[in-house]
Amino acid sequence: MSFAVLLGLTALIHMIDTLSYSVRLGGIRTRQLALALSLFNSIALISRTANTLQAPLVGRLVGANLGKPDVLAEEIRVVIASASAGTLLGIIFTPTFLSLFVRAIRALAKRGSIPMFLFECMAPAKLRSISRSIRLPDRSLIARLKPDGVPTALIFLNVVITAIYTTGVLSAAYAAALVPPSKSIAASLSSGLVNGVATVLFTVLVDPKAAVITDQAMRGEIEIRVADTLVAYLIGSKLVGTLLAQLVFIPAAWMIARVV
Repeated sequence: MSFAVLLGLTALIHMIDTLSYSVRLGGIRTRQLALALSLFNSIALISRTANTLQAPLVGRLVGANLGKPDVLAEEIRVVIASASAGTLLGIIFTPTFLSLFVRAIRALAKRGSIPMFLFECMAPAKLRSISRSIRLPDRSLIARLKPDGVPTALIFLNVVITAIYTTGVLSAAYAAALVPPSKSIAASLSSGLVNGVATVLFTVLVDPKAAVITDQAMRGEIEIRVADTLVAYLIGSKLVGTLLAQLVFIPAAWMIARVV
């Protein structure tokens, strides 16, 4: 049961992370980027809560498979696969999320209060209108995407950073099962360092460039199409990064085990 919960939480975390890439598009379309970011921070509380619950479940998974590294490795690979599944769900739901998010920004701008906005959303008429906003990715639109104005290095970096972030906690947990008991705590706690490196790399190298392109699109200096393309490539590279995590998982665990 706890393993199924772990898979669900991991998928949820990565789905919300994937949807977060389209937040800036909502800000561009409504010309209210600050409000868009504020609204999404409220939604992201779900992901942060899931992250908090995920750690003890990973620890429980390791504890249940002590002395069985092969079994543990296979189960961790399933967890990484759930991260890919969550990312894929995020990609599928991005058009629907963006449509609803734009409407939510405009509604919140009128209400000025998130609790009042949420209360209004519970009205039956609103729920029916939400169901009519469901959209799937447009294949023809995807086919027309061209990487003009999107830095290739940015996409490559996002792949690498996503792979590190996806496998950080899991590689550290596996490393804890590989080392002597006296070093297991140090190995498991190294996940904070690994994810910290990924966070710093994203904050310093990826996010600022994405912000520059967003601001240029809002000011009309570049076409909105460039921002749309950037988001499409970023969420696509996130999916590739979660798949790459399958290859990085074991080497990263052995590296952590050697360091501690």
